[in-house]
Amino acid sequence: MNIQEKKYVIKRISEISQKLMQDTVKKYPGKAYKQLNEKEKIELIASSKVSLYTSGKIRKNSNNYKLSGLSKVFDFSYYEWDAEQNDKYSIVMALIIDEKIRISDEVMLGDSEEAMKALKMFANFSI
Repeated sequence: MNIQEKKYVIKRISEISQKLMQDTVKKYPGKAYKQLNEKEKIELIASSKVSLYTSGKIRKNSNNYKLSGLSKVFDFSYYEWDAEQNDKYSIVMALIIDEKIRISDEVMLGDSEEAMKALKMFANFSI
């Protein structure tokens, strides 16, 4: 491949990877919120897995710390996000980036036939 062809292929790889990343964001829209019920909150408190907010982080208008106000005093944020969906998102994004780098290296340093095969496979990759 000459320099112009390499530039074109690298540009095409970037376009494909951006589209795949956009598709990934649509399929796994960032962090997924998971609502804890009162029983789960009490179990987390009893097992000392959650900590109290510091005085500066206690939410305003939280003078009534009855059971329904546990979230105003205790920090449940770690347990309120769907870790499984976030892990899938991270794994897919990492695969896209790794493949982009691998194909770019193949274009710049390797055989042009192998690079074109890899580009075609990357273009057909689905989320």
